[in-house]
Amino acid sequence: MVTRERARCAFKATRALGIQDEEVKPVLLNLLKLFHMNWELIEAEDYRALIDAYFESKESKRGSDEKCLMEHSVHERPSKRPHLEQQEVQISSSTDSLSPVEKVISSSMSPKDSTCKRASLRVFF
Repeated sequence: MVTRERARCAFKATRALGIQDEEVKPVLLNLLKLFHMNWELIEAEDYRALIDAYFESKESKRGSDEKCLMEHSVHERPSKRPHLEQQEVQISSSTDSLSPVEKVISSSMSPKDSTCKRASLRVFF
């Protein structure tokens, strides 16, 4: 049988399982390289080697995608706007190093005005 006809038969077998030809083609090419163009090993047991290799490659791809997603979620940047509670903690910890006058000014400010603190200090000092 000619290689083209063998490839058609392989695609027909995988289509019967609902697998698209575009997804099977790279797997088939890899198997042909691996088996040194020996079609008998691929055709044996109704293309079982091809079908198994396809599902293994799909599974390994899914595993690597999940790993990639997990790495991104672990190294995710914190949000740009901290929550209100975090802002209050940041303000109180930053006031520890302030002079008495700066503490009075910053204690009278609400967390929303924290960006204005520096501007008002620049005006006074």
